[in-house]
Amino acid sequence: MAHRPACCNKQKVKKGLWSPEEDEKLIKYISTNGHGSWSSVPRLAGLERCGKSCRLRWLNYLRPDLKRGRFSPREEALVIELHSILGNRWSRIAKHLPGRTDNEVKNFWNSTIISALSDSSFKTWSLGFENFCKGATPQGSGFINNPSIPEPPNYETNARLECHEMPELFEIVNGSIN
Repeated sequence: MAHRPACCNKQKVKKGLWSPEEDEKLIKYISTNGHGSWSSVPRLAGLERCGKSCRLRWLNYLRPDLKRGRFSPREEALVIELHSILGNRWSRIAKHLPGRTDNEVKNFWNSTIISALSDSSFKTWSLGFENFCKGATPQGSGFINNPSIPEPPNYETNARLECHEMPELFEIVNGSIN
């Protein structure tokens, strides 16, 4: 099996944690010049990193439009519903969550949602999701794990398609997935 060529000159590449000074250099360079070719960014920005490292640092940590912190109930509901449609296609799911990265969505799914969904049935969650879309305010995560909520009539046709609060989800469910 053939090996891929190295992405950079391994002799002069720094590895490990990024320093605040390196972050500042990368932010300043990209803010002024744009990223262009990622393989040339480290040299032009005065960094001893490879292009891949600069690209990942920018996309996952330094971009100004990144959203940090907890996922909102709306984002949580959207991740669950999109996962039921798209499966583990994290980058496609992240496209519908502005400011969230595919890695962040995947980590959120694996660390938070899996345990919440394993404690309740998906049908119970779907009814809570439907009520959430109709304007009911979830208290805590009760709309996901509330066995006292009765199953709705016509579950298959109602639970997933009556969400007018999230038009992007409505478009995805109805088949206009990008």
